[in-house]
Amino acid sequence: MGLFAHDQSYEINRRRLYEFSHCNKQTSVMAGTLFHSSPSSFIKWFWAIYFLDLDKGSIWAHQLSKLIEVNWRTARLILRKLRLAMGKRDSLYQLSSAIELDDALIGGRQSGKQGLGEMGKARVVPTSESAEKTAGFITMAGASSIYHASTNAFINKHLKRG
Repeated sequence: MGLFAHDQSYEINRRRLYEFSHCNKQTSVMAGTLFHSSPSSFIKWFWAIYFLDLDKGSIWAHQLSKLIEVNWRTARLILRKLRLAMGKRDSLYQLSSAIELDDALIGGRQSGKQGLGEMGKARVVPTSESAEKTAGFITMAGASSIYHASTNAFINKHLKRG
């Protein structure tokens, strides 16, 4: 079945729309996506996704505007929509089946105490599904501590019950 519970439609070429035969509602392939109502082409969006993924420190709207040849405001809007979509994606999926969970400290070498009490490092909780002989989906989140309350909050957010 197609959108609106109809499977019969035809294309309106000059407007890049589809119209359903039964109810005459019109829709586009971009409706309901982050590309909806965007004046920028798919090519510019995909280049923006590529450049956002390529730059580990993230990319600024000014840099992106030069790379994909749009104005600064358009680049800022594209980046905002992409970042919101990436943030929402994490909340849509919860890990299930056999789970491996650990904690880690991330940061460069520093003098002083090593291990759990080390200052200046960020604590994260990486979690992975076990899919036979390989890892399945993976999630990771920052954590203030690895004790009962914060670990339970992480588990409730990222793992399916059972």
